[in-house]
Amino acid sequence: MVRKITGDTLAIVDNNGETVLTIQVTCTGDVTTVAVSGSITHDVAPDFEDELMSILTAGRDVAVDFTSLEHISAPVLKTLLAVQKLVDEKRYKFYIQNISDSVRKIFEETGFIDLLEIR
Repeated sequence: MVRKITGDTLAIVDNNGETVLTIQVTCTGDVTTVAVSGSITHDVAPDFEDELMSILTAGRDVAVDFTSLEHISAPVLKTLLAVQKLVDEKRYKFYIQNISDSVRKIFEETGFIDLLEIR
């Protein structure tokens, strides 16, 4: 996997040159929005976690937009829960918005739909 950064966008590209995951960060007011597209597989879960944790250091509310996310793997669910606990301690807001039907199904099956704020 190769990390490619262009402006405010991080792309994770596999060995075949296919983009597996794209993370675009924008700041508006007091909220940092993290738009995620593609698939967060086991292979790229650490990259997603690193990027999200670095964004949290800014001390701003964070909205993760899963509109274009096709798949999410189990390790990422644990990351999201860890992030939720961290922001609760720091008194930031953290929420997930615009989840696709396939991702919503995974959240429902695992019970994470009740553990995270989803808008």
